[in-house]
Amino acid sequence: MAYRTPSPGALPSYVQISEAIARRITAGQWLDGERLPPERAMAAEFGVAVGTLRKALSRLQEQDLIRSKQGSGNYINIGPQAANIYS
Repeated sequence: MAYRTPSPGALPSYVQISEAIARRITAGQWLDGERLPPERAMAAEFGVAVGTLRKALSRLQEQDLIRSKQGSGNYINIGPQAANIYS
């Protein structure tokens, strides 16, 4: 899935990316407990720096849609507490 560069006045890139990932999760492209692709690969897919992607992932952690295991990666965390605008 191609990612488009945000237009001026649009939401910040990290918000757009976190919502794009949330849509993929709620659409069932990734299942509960499944490991997300490596951060560098995801950053390249979205055409952003790894730091921007990490900010998007942090936002998803705050929404309880993903959990991070240091040294292992990021995992989908779908549960009753998960909340975003697509829930």
